[in-house]
Parts: sequence; C-alpha cells; structure tokens
Amino acid sequence: MSAQQALPGMNETETTPAYCLSQLEVFNWGPFSGLHRMAFDPAGCSLIGQTGSGKTTLVDAIMTLICAQPRYNLASTGGHESDRDLISYVRGVTGVGGEDDSIHTARPAQTITGISVELSQGESTLRLIALLWLDSSSTSQSDMKRLWLFDTSTIDANNNEPVYGLADYLQLLQEQGTRNFKLHFKELQGVLVTENKKAYLAQVRRFFEVGENAFVLLNRAAGLKQLNSIDELFRELVLDNRSAFKRAAEVANEFDDLTGIHAELEIAKQQQQSLLPVEKTEQQRAVANSKLNQLNELNDLLPQWYAHQAYRLWANEIAAQQHEIERCSLALEQHEQQAHQQQTLVDDCYQRYQKLGGASIEDLKRQIDDQHQQHIRLQQNARDYQQLCQTLTFKNELSREQLRVNQQQAETKLTTLNAELDELEHSREQQTQQTLNAEDQLNSLNKEISQVLATPDSSIPSDFRHFQQALAEELQISPQQIPYIGQCIEVQDKLWQGAIERAIGSHRLRLVVAPNDMHPALNWINQRNNRLHVRLLNSADYQQTRQPLDNGFCHKVKFKQDGQPAVVKNFLAGIDRHCVASADELKNQPYGLTREGLMSGKKGLFEKQDQRALNQGWITGFDNRSRLTELKQQQLDAKQLAEELRQQLEALKVHQQHLTQQKSLLVHLQTIDYSELNVADAEALLEQLKQRLSALQNPESDTAKAEQQWHEAKNTLTNIQETIQQLKISQGRAQDKKQEAHNKATRAKQRLAQSLTEKQIERLKADYAMVESDQREQLVDLEREAMHALQQKTTRQQQKLAALEGQLGRQMVNAKQKDTGALSEAGTELEDVAAYMEQLKQLTREALPDKLERFLHYLNQSSDQGVTQLLTRIENEVSVIEERIEELNATLREVDFQAGRYLQLLPQKVSHESLQTLHKAQRNLRSAALQDDQGESHYKALMALIQLLRDAVERKRTRPAQALLDPRYRLQFSVEIIERDSGTILETRTGSKGGSGGEKEIIASFILTASLSYALCPKNCKTPLFGTVILDEAFSKSSQAVAARIILALREFGLHPLFVTPNKEMRLLRTHTQSAVLVHRRQQQSSAVSLSWQEIDQHLKQQITKTKQT
Repeated sequence: MSAQQALPGMNETETTPAYCLSQLEVFNWGPFSGLHRMAFDPAGCSLIGQTGSGKTTLVDAIMTLICAQPRYNLASTGGHESDRDLISYVRGVTGVGGEDDSIHTARPAQTITGISVELSQGESTLRLIALLWLDSSSTSQSDMKRLWLFDTSTIDANNNEPVYGLADYLQLLQEQGTRNFKLHFKELQGVLVTENKKAYLAQVRRFFEVGENAFVLLNRAAGLKQLNSIDELFRELVLDNRSAFKRAAEVANEFDDLTGIHAELEIAKQQQQSLLPVEKTEQQRAVANSKLNQLNELNDLLPQWYAHQAYRLWANEIAAQQHEIERCSLALEQHEQQAHQQQTLVDDCYQRYQKLGGASIEDLKRQIDDQHQQHIRLQQNARDYQQLCQTLTFKNELSREQLRVNQQQAETKLTTLNAELDELEHSREQQTQQTLNAEDQLNSLNKEISQVLATPDSSIPSDFRHFQQALAEELQISPQQIPYIGQCIEVQDKLWQGAIERAIGSHRLRLVVAPNDMHPALNWINQRNNRLHVRLLNSADYQQTRQPLDNGFCHKVKFKQDGQPAVVKNFLAGIDRHCVASADELKNQPYGLTREGLMSGKKGLFEKQDQRALNQGWITGFDNRSRLTELKQQQLDAKQLAEELRQQLEALKVHQQHLTQQKSLLVHLQTIDYSELNVADAEALLEQLKQRLSALQNPESDTAKAEQQWHEAKNTLTNIQETIQQLKISQGRAQDKKQEAHNKATRAKQRLAQSLTEKQIERLKADYAMVESDQREQLVDLEREAMHALQQKTTRQQQKLAALEGQLGRQMVNAKQKDTGALSEAGTELEDVAAYMEQLKQLTREALPDKLERFLHYLNQSSDQGVTQLLTRIENEVSVIEERIEELNATLREVDFQAGRYLQLLPQKVSHESLQTLHKAQRNLRSAALQDDQGESHYKALMALIQLLRDAVERKRTRPAQALLDPRYRLQFSVEIIERDSGTILETRTGSKGGSGGEKEIIASFILTASLSYALCPKNCKTPLFGTVILDEAFSKSSQAVAARIILALREFGLHPLFVTPNKEMRLLRTHTQSAVLVHRRQQQSSAVSLSWQEIDQHLKQQITKTKQT
C-alpha cells in the first residue's frame, strides 16, 4: 500500500501532505552509547553541535534506513566519498582518520544496535527500524545479523495494537530471539519484519511511490556542496534507467525469425498448399493478424493524434489571446490620444497659473517644506543630545559654550574609562580560568561517584568484576569463592587508608584461587585475550602462618571472615611495612610507610607515588559507603565553589558591558557639531517663509483660481494615465499567455513525426472523441488512458491469433493422418504450413503468393512493431523528461536565486554521430519500403538498421550506444541564470564550479532542490510524499539572505529541510525553524537533546534573572 492509498478521499490530482521526520531513536550507534531519543518539529528543525560532536553520525543513521548502500560521513568529503562503514558504527569505532592515529572501540565484544525513524503525516505515522547485532568480537560485515522493520500500524486510528518504541523492539528481540520475534509481528497488520534489506527497501519505495534513485540522491545531496556536472547528477541519480538495450536485443532476435522466413522464401515457391481446412484456418489467421496490425498501427498513430489535438487547441488559444492583444491596443490608442489632449490642457492651466504669480508661490512652498524637514531633524538632534547629556550626568543646556564644556569633560572621562576597561579585561580572564578549573574538578568528582555507585558492595572496578564473574562461570563456582584481595580487607584507620592502599598497590586486584581451581583457571586465562592485567594467588602457597610487623599496616586492616582471611593475612604479612609518624623516622627505617604515602625500600631508597591524590582510587573494603560519603561531600564543596565563581564572572561581564556602553556614548558626544542642534535659528527662518507665503496667497485672487483649475486638470490626466497603465498590464498578460500557448504548440508540433492524413484523422475520430478546449491541460492523462485501453485490446487480439495458430496445428495433424504420401515427411509446426499448402496447390494452384505475403507481413511487423515502436518509445521518454523539467522550471521561476534573478534548468538535445547514422537508416528504411521489388530492398534496409541496434547492445557502456538507446543520454543538462524583469539570460552553467564558496553552495542547493523534487514526487503529485531532506553543514558558506532564498526554494518544492550545522549558525536558522536538536560530545561519548527555541530563550532569561538577583 502506498502513502496516497493510506489517505482515503485524496484524488490523484490533489497535493498529498508529506511525511516528515518527527522522531529519531538510536541505541549503541557510533559514539551514542545506550538509548537516545530526539524529537524533530515537522514545521522546521535543525541539528546543531560542534564539529565532531556526532551530528553526521545521526544523519547516517537515517540514511541506513532508506538507502541500500548508504554513503556515510559525506559532509566531510563534500558529498562524494564515504569514509565510514556500518560495522564501525555498530562497534562504536572513533578516532579513524584522526591526527594521533588513536582508535577507540566502544563496543568490542557482543553487542546490539538499534535505529528507529518516525515519519509523521498529521495523525498518520510510519516507523522504519533496523536492529543490528553481533554475537562475537568479529569486525566482519558478514557476521552481523540484521532485522528490518516497516511499521504503519499507527496509521489506522482504530487500531488497538500496542505502539512499540525502539527499546521495546530491542527487549522483545533479546527475550524471544529472531524466530519468535518475527512470528510475533507476522499477524500484526501494517508491520513488515524481514532480514532482507532489499525487500524492506522495496516496501519503503512502494509506500512513497519513488524510484530506486530517489533515496540515493537524498543520501548524496545531504553533504554535497558543489556540482561538477549537472549531466552526471541527472543521468546517474535523478532520472530512472529506462534504457532500451534489452528491448533492442529482443527486436534483433526477432529479426532472426524474419531472416529464416526469407531463407525459406525460394523453397516456398516450390511448395503448394495442403488441404482446404488448413487454407481456411490460415486465412482466418491472416484476418486476425491483419486486425492486430491495425491495432499496432493505432498504437503508432495515437501519440500523433494527441499531438495533433494539442497543436490544434493551443493554436486556438494563440488566436484568442491575439484578439485580446488587439482589443487592448485599440483602447490604448484611444486613451493615449485623450491623455495627449489632457496634457495640453494641463500645460495651458499651468502656464496661466505661473503668469499670475504661481512661480513665486511654488518656490516658497518648496522652501517651507525643506525648512520644515530641517526643523524636525534639528529638534530630534537636540532631544537626542539632551538625553545623552542626562545619561552622562552632564548639563543639557542647548548652547555652543555648554557643548564645548561637555566635550572637554568627555575627553577627560574617556582617558580614565579606558584604563579601567583594560584592568577589568585582565580580571575577567583570570576569573574565567578559575571558573573552568573548578568545573573540571566537579566533573571529575561526578565521574568518580558514578563509578562507585555502580558497585555498592565493593570498590573494585567494573571491568575487573566482569572478569571475576566470567572466570567463576568457567570454573562453575560462585564469584565469592575467588575474591580479590581488595574485597577481603577493610582499613580500620581511615587516616591511613590512602597510604595503605598505595602500599598494597596492584595486589588489591589479585584473585585468590583454590589449589583445585588453579590449573583450569590458568589454562582458560592463557588461551584468551583478557584485555586486563590478570593477577592470581594460589591459596595453597599461603597456608603457613606468617607474622606481620609489630608496627605494620596489617594491624590497621580488618579481614573479611568469608574471604579466606588466613590466606590473605599471610600474603599481606609478606609485604607488610612499618607505619611511622614522620619522614624523619622513615629516613632510618627500611620498608617503612608514612600516613602521607611516602615509602622506603632498602636502606637509602625512598619513593612517593603522587600520580593521583591520596584520597582517590580506593578499592579496598567490604562496601563503598564511607568512600561514597566522602566523595559526595567533596562534590558539594566543588559545586558550591564553581557556582560562586560563575556568579562572580557574570558580575564582571555585566560591569564590563556597562563601562563599554559609557565609552560609546562619550565618543559619540565628541562628534556632535552645534550647527546640528541650533533649533532657534531654524524656527525663525521657517516663520519668515510662512509669513511671505501668507502674504502672496488670497483665496479670491486670480492666482488661487488658476491654481485650482490646474489641479483639476492634473487629476483628470492622472485618471486617464491609470487607465492606460491597466490596459498595458492586460495586454502584457495576454502576450504572456500567447507566448505560453506558442511554446506548448511548438512542443506538440515537434512530437508530430509527420502530419496525419485526412483518412487517418477520420479513422481516429471514429474511435476517439475530439478534445475540448477546457481539457487541454489534461491531454497527457487522456493520452495515457487511451494508450492503456488500446494495449489491452491489442493483447486480446494477440491471444485470438495464438488460438487460431493452435487450431491450425491440430488441423495439420489431422491432414497428415489422412495423407501418408507427400505429407509423410512434413512437420506440424507453424513454419511447416508451406508443405500442406504445396500439396493443396497440386490440386488447385501455386501457394507462392501466400508465402510471399507471409514474408512481407513479418517484414512489416519487424519494421513497424519492433524498430519503430522501440525508437518512438525512447523519443517519448525524452519528451516526458522535458515536460517534467518544465514543471520544475515553473516552480523555480517563483523563487529568486539571487536578487531579481531566477534559475531555469535547460535540457538540450544531444547530437551524436550514432544518432545521425540511425536517422539516416530510418529514412532509407521508409524509402525502401515503397519500392516494388517484393520486399527485398525493404528487407536489406531493415537488416542494416537491426545491425546498428546489435552493435549498440554489444557496446552499451559506450557514449554513442547510450545516446542511441538510453533516453537519459539524448539530453544534456545545464542551468541558466535569468534576470526577472527583462528575461535576459545572464549566464549558463553546466555545474557549480567557479565563483566563491557561497555561489557554489547556492547553485548546488537550487539544482539539488529541483532534482530532489523530480526524484521524490510520485506520478500525478505536485509535492513529494517523503518530505524530509537533510542539509549537512548547512549554509556554511552562505549569507543570511542566500540561506533564506534556499529555504524558500525548498518550501516551494514541498520539501521540509533538516538543517545540520555547527553552533555558529544557530542565529541564522532560528528564524526558519521551530526547534533544535543539540548534539554534545564529551571524550568518546555523544548525547543529544531536543529543545524549542522558546525553551532555549526561557533558559537564558532565567539565567539573566538569577544573575541580576544575586
């Protein structure tokens, strides 16, 4: 079921709402460990994060679900090459291609990955899911298992089935296994579960009604910043492969049958018909074949008929618009004559007004208007100056002397202010560094607390606990039977714990193994890559009691009773150290230890391991409560310090901003000139001008009356001119419609291979109604429907012909049973009919005319049905491409590519030598078919044409062969930049090379937008059903105005962009999107969060309010 079928009530000509990305979920995908869910606003969303944070990783997750062989990480390669693969994302491999060549694998062992994309169309929802897992540490693609899910179960509002999220799918797969997982969804309507990605993608394409190239183009377009060749884009990614190489091979093979018939023609001249029933059936077969030929002829004529209709209708439209143009021209002539007469009257009235004193009045009015504007400007300047003085606490008196005093004070104040700003900048830098250091300390404590919380019963690191569990399972014992030494002891004196932890060192992670388990444990450890420093202790070697030192640290340690305390105590006694109070005592005490962690070895040897703080890295003890309490207190102190430093930093920033604003005001004050503030002089001059004008104006004077007559005449002239302007607009519209009709009539005429004869027209009228003028826009649909009905009729006639041929065979079998003489060696196949006709001719007449007719029939059939239909279909495909590109151009005309300019795609016919040779062979074929030589010339001309097709099929990867049989290569593509007002073609490009990075990006963006619309739009739809397109590294080289035009173009084509961009582009995109998904990466881990711009603004306001309150 397609997306359009899923929406009842939609007819084929309406615009179907698009499915847009509304949610993305990933689990263990690249650096995104665990489950991450991101919501996307269909009204507009952006994916934002620093370079390397994982934005493109999320884009590649989407491409994995819609592309057969997605190209990954295309933004970093300009949209051309892929430098990652699926297995690296599942394993979480990072660091590939980095400067230090260090590679980190987040999930090296058994692992599972999930990806889920939700596409919404109002209340309807589609989910695409991939579940990928590895049962071992293999890095081979062949070892990875896959399940692909296509889920439309939420489309039906009445569906009571549960809605699954990605976490539910993963849990269900782990609990039930692959087979039961598939059975679980088998009966669920609207859900497809398959291990075959090809079948899954076929369902996706059927749903969105797109070809195989659509999502490949979407993948490539995500990171493409320039187009080297528009030809390559359209031929390889946009246009579907409708080449006719296969059909050409079939036509060539069919010609082999004609060759055989031609070879038998001389033999057929010596044969005779066999029996009358055979002759009668052969005649019936000829009639049926003739009807089939008529239908085939109709197949050839029908496109010509509709092209003829189109030409007639658009010619009528040209005539109608010409009539409108002439009507407007006549009206224009009349009104322009009136305008000329009225202009003369206006000039006469104006001359009379001027003679009566109007010149002086007009000049005074202009002076008053100018002085009034000057007065307003000076008043505003004075108000601004006084407000500035008030802000700076200067006197705001409007006088030249006070202005000079204020400017001197400003200069003095600026000197002091600059010095204060320099000192403040230095303080801010120091405060920033202190704040960053405090935050780093807090993050370190948070990480350590997380590690401690993961193991509440001990402080042993998790990877060592996992190894302990794995070894216990191998030995078939409990982990408590092979404890680490660190789990068996607990330091009683906490003041000494850090020093004792260092003294015991790595022995804390040594496993205590019983004698019976030692041999299998060693074998198991030896044969595997443990990824750890493994240490074992054979308990049998430490059964003999050893006494610890009298003042050794063993007396400060408590031993766990169920953890082989005697063995552990004996072992620690062997490495015991004297606990001394100070470094002075340690100096003379070998193998001693201070509470601060300083240790001595043999006499004269000392060491202190300060790689980390003494209170960090503790792993001994029966639980981690004391350690956790200590860490949380440190965390609280660090958090308080970081907050205090942040508040101090914000206060410095606010103070610095205030001083900077003051500096700007002082600098502005120094630039003010008193002439721009002198309001009093301006008022006096304005009043003088008004008094002079009042003296000249008198309502009862001849001058006033002449002025009124002049204004009335001007108003009449304005009305006439407005009418003229409206007539010109109407005339221009008619000319545009006439030009459009002319273009369409020209294309219709080009489709007419030759004019239809009167007989052909009358024949077509009998079967097909004339198209009315109100149907001319539906001509393509009417032609398609008529061709479909004719094909069905032709198929039925072919079946009837096949039935007659079967009957003929049975009659020949019957005749052979009755005639065992001349027909004894004859066969019963269709090509054996000549033997039976030969026998009948001996009784009646020669059968040679029938054989000749059969040969000519097959000759015409091979020529017309095979070759002509093949080449006509290719030409029709070229026309369809041109028509669809013209539809794209109509939308491109609605959007400015640059200010006052728009783009147009230009498909031009390619003229290859192979095409010229083909056309020459076609002309020879038509000429030879008219010669009266029993088809010999016709046969040779057809043989030459068939040989051209054979050569093209054998060399189908060459450009001449592609131009011959592949519609994509009969056109070459470029783009024109057109000035909107004049229609002038300013430039023609074949790609986006040349110019600045921004020019390359906008040209590539506009062409890709049109290409995506072409590839994603289903038939009879104006907009795509799959609406989301991804722009990785969006607008990295574009201005805001350019970006706005690109976004407008996307919306005109019904596409909904997801902008993937670094943080620096946030200000640009927030005006075009409703929300953002923020991607953040810390070390090897990435995370993401969905926020609306309102939520981001609200957070910032809260921070500002909090700062002001403090």
